[in-house]
Amino acid sequence: MHKYNIENLYPQISISTFGIEQCNPLHFYGPAVRDHLLIVSVLKGKGIFKTKNKTYRVKTKEAFIIRPNEIHFYQADKHEPWKYAWFGLKGANAISIINTISEHKDIIHVSNINLIENCITKLTQYSDLKIGFDTRSLGYFYVFLSELMESNNLHSLNNKDITKDYVMKAITYIEGNYSKKIEVKEIAKYLNLNRVYFTRLFTKYMKSSPQDYIINYKIKKACQLLKETNLSIHAISNSVGYQDALNFSKLFKQKLGIPPTEYRKI
Repeated sequence: MHKYNIENLYPQISISTFGIEQCNPLHFYGPAVRDHLLIVSVLKGKGIFKTKNKTYRVKTKEAFIIRPNEIHFYQADKHEPWKYAWFGLKGANAISIINTISEHKDIIHVSNINLIENCITKLTQYSDLKIGFDTRSLGYFYVFLSELMESNNLHSLNNKDITKDYVMKAITYIEGNYSKKIEVKEIAKYLNLNRVYFTRLFTKYMKSSPQDYIINYKIKKACQLLKETNLSIHAISNSVGYQDALNFSKLFKQKLGIPPTEYRKI
């Protein structure tokens, strides 16, 4: 008999958590960070969602997206506490898929909330399956995914402007690898594009060269760590992909006008 590992069928994405909850008034979670992607669909009621220094008022037929390692907070409304359903995802393609659908927005539309609730309700019923649950959970997730695409007018990812697709994939790659040393040629190779051609596309669309975007994103993450943690400058430097803390500090000052130690005091 042919043997196979189910992980080999779906190596790029997996369901880490799912569920439905009717929250009490003012029930909240956070501030916190997660190590996986979470898509929370509001089935009824409303509440607030905070991330990246922005506050959103989220209501029925909307979903908010919690991305890995981003500080977030959410709370049910006092008078109309929400009932929500969620899918938690892990894997190399998880962020890329959702960022493509959401166009990097934090809030997206969900038209058919009954379909969403039905998917997760059925998935809960099958959670005791010993064989085939991973496959079944992905099946229901792709039904959920198709609803997000339909709700946000993405009938086919192939119909999207190809230039925008390349740029969005490049941005997702940068966001997922900022803790490492990133070279433009690596991103171009990842996209199967010529380095010069990729640089031209990215610069035209983003009004910034890929190299400048990489540096600015790393500095942005460093600023968050300086404000939100007690990590040393050396540790923060390593965390954003710079092994030499002195060079990192010089680059930080070049970009913001002050060294990291001074920025932390502001």
